[in-house]
Amino acid sequence: MQILVTFTSEEKQINLLIDNRQKITDTLSTVKETGLLPDYELDSVHYVKSLRMNRRISVFCSYEMAGVYSGDILKICNKDI
Repeated sequence: MQILVTFTSEEKQINLLIDNRQKITDTLSTVKETGLLPDYELDSVHYVKSLRMNRRISVFCSYEMAGVYSGDILKICNKDI
């Protein structure tokens, strides 16, 4: 199933339409290749924070496994959150 997720960093946010079975790390790799969030070293990101659920999520989970649904906002953080 396709879901619409917003990724946000300190200075920028992007909306992406993603398959919910995809791993978050795969999405971040694609974002890195396209340069959509150039202010982060996305290889070092191990967690994102769901602003809807107010909890951190491992990027090695799929969106479905992590309980991320359409409309969720994920904050990218390089440090432990």
